[in-house]
Amino acid sequence: MIAVKICGITNDLDAKLAISMGASALGFIFYEKSPRYIDIKKAKMITRNNPNSKFIGVFVNEDSEYIKKVIDEVELHGIQLHGNESNSFCQSFDIPVIKAIPLKPNLNKSIFNSYNVSALLLDAYDKNLVGGTGKTFDWSSVEFDQIKLPIILAGGLNDKNILSGIEAVNPSALDISSGVEVRPGKKSKTKMENIFSKLISTKNKGYNFD
Repeated sequence: MIAVKICGITNDLDAKLAISMGASALGFIFYEKSPRYIDIKKAKMITRNNPNSKFIGVFVNEDSEYIKKVIDEVELHGIQLHGNESNSFCQSFDIPVIKAIPLKPNLNKSIFNSYNVSALLLDAYDKNLVGGTGKTFDWSSVEFDQIKLPIILAGGLNDKNILSGIEAVNPSALDISSGVEVRPGKKSKTKMENIFSKLISTKNKGYNFD
């Protein structure tokens, strides 16, 4: 099955549910303005209760010292940067870095090959939100085969459009949040079952959030 990160995990019950469904990694959002924000104490509890799983920390324009503090305390396996971080900033960490690129109108496509990171996460653009928008972007707007790094597809993925997204983009992995929620920060068992049942026949592309 293609690698899947379930993002916006805020509690241990949802973490265990996602793991049982086959999620390759879980995402914690350390951005206080997000409705899916989690603090260090809760994140530590979840990682310690699920020691054989991978956890990715999501940050937005944070300073490197704070990010490194969270990495150490929570024992993160990777980080995902959703702000205006430079390539040199991304390279200042000792664990895998995913750089998120929101597909803004008139985006300079050269940005896709300007980062030396483990993967790029392509997401819908919203001037008021950083990820978790519940919106897809125009999958025909990018020449994905020109991108050298592994692509993680995000943005409004749900059980109705997930296979179409995979066919259009041919990503290495998926990032799913709002499409498996009852409300922001609370996952739905039914929606999770529906989306993973669609993915069970997909192939892993060799990327596993390592």
